[in-house]
Amino acid sequence: LPGRVAAGPPLLVGHSAGGHLALYVATTAPAAVGGVLALAPVSNLAEAYRLDLDEGAVAALLGGGPVEHPERYAEADPRLSVSTPTRTVVAHGALDQQVPIAMSREFVAAGRASGGDIALLELPECEHFGLIDPESAAWPQITAAFRSLQEDR
Repeated sequence: LPGRVAAGPPLLVGHSAGGHLALYVATTAPAAVGGVLALAPVSNLAEAYRLDLDEGAVAALLGGGPVEHPERYAEADPRLSVSTPTRTVVAHGALDQQVPIAMSREFVAAGRASGGDIALLELPECEHFGLIDPESAAWPQITAAFRSLQEDR
């Protein structure tokens, strides 16, 4: 029924840095998560640092780069813990100029290779913010991905 909350662990949805956080929780506490919809997630912190995404956001989060703080990157980088039993859908726009789609492609490929239940939804005509805009052409696909996670519970 619409409006009813399903029992069990919550579904996590996050965009960009929020996508990183959703993936982080799923890889560090999978029993607490019913599924993840990661929208253009920063799924490789070392690469995001190298590319200086969002003008130093990763360095600010972790206090420097992977050379200075390898233990912090090992703990916080979802790329290093892609094997998760949590059902995950990663959605990414091919026109994204903020977070490269290659990051999601690599993350999903690694997750599949390790036996993870993970899928990539590539949106060819979508940029970074179209994933969270209910008025965008991508929105029906985002809501369908979320519904698929609900149905898989």
